[in-house]
Amino acid sequence: MKRKRLKTVLCIAASDPSCGAGIQADIKTASALGCYALSALSALTIQNTTGVFELAALPPCFISGQLKALAEDITIDAVKIGAIASEGAVLAIADFLRKKIFKNIVADPVIAASDGFVFLRRKALLTYKKKLLPLTDIITPNIPEAELLSGIKISRAKDMEEAAVRIADLGVGSVLVKGGHSRGKTATDCLYLPDTKRMIWFGAPRINTPNSHGTGCALSTAIASCLASGADTGEGMIKAVKSAKEFLNSALAGSRNYKLGAGRGPLNHFYNYKQNRPQKL
Repeated sequence: MKRKRLKTVLCIAASDPSCGAGIQADIKTASALGCYALSALSALTIQNTTGVFELAALPPCFISGQLKALAEDITIDAVKIGAIASEGAVLAIADFLRKKIFKNIVADPVIAASDGFVFLRRKALLTYKKKLLPLTDIITPNIPEAELLSGIKISRAKDMEEAAVRIADLGVGSVLVKGGHSRGKTATDCLYLPDTKRMIWFGAPRINTPNSHGTGCALSTAIASCLASGADTGEGMIKAVKSAKEFLNSALAGSRNYKLGAGRGPLNHFYNYKQNRPQKL
């Protein structure tokens, strides 16, 4: 009997002990969408639902070693790049991606956490823009991140479009500027496809939930998972973003009725999974 090869997503990101964001959220997202998640740690963090307290960047050679070992053994269908904590790590990842041609590279530019904790300092950010972004098929910045990457202030929809164009000029395949940090009853994202100069807007009602930790991680990994499963550039990229946003909205909606921790809890990545309750002894 011929065995079916699993579709894989290589997730490069930091660890989150509370499992709401980072590598742990990436693994849960890819798994929920039917892909097999591979993981290469870029950093360790001390954090919980209330915030990030400490960060320990892993040595670039250790990051390179993880990536090399995985690529030599397993076919990689998509790559998701999350939080990177040093310039050396940026260079190591960029060098890895240049040595072998990968499809479906998704970058979530985790420059700072929602509580203000900084992951990527100025020099490392410049290297990130110059060396890593030209290798990516899509980048998914929120408004503060898009402002840092584009150099403009974003206060309206037209600014989001301008920021997307400027970021695309860095060599990125596509740009999704997320509008979750904007005000209003609707969260609206702007997808820019440089090849066709198209701007596609995605809008959805805001979901009232205390559990929104790791939304950026989930969305970017969901896009990578959709691309790994068959979507490609152009119209396929639009479908991948649309499907990923539908997953995120459902995961947010499915998280409204539980509590974990004193701060922002995690999404319900497995909202569609009927969990069996453990039997009483």
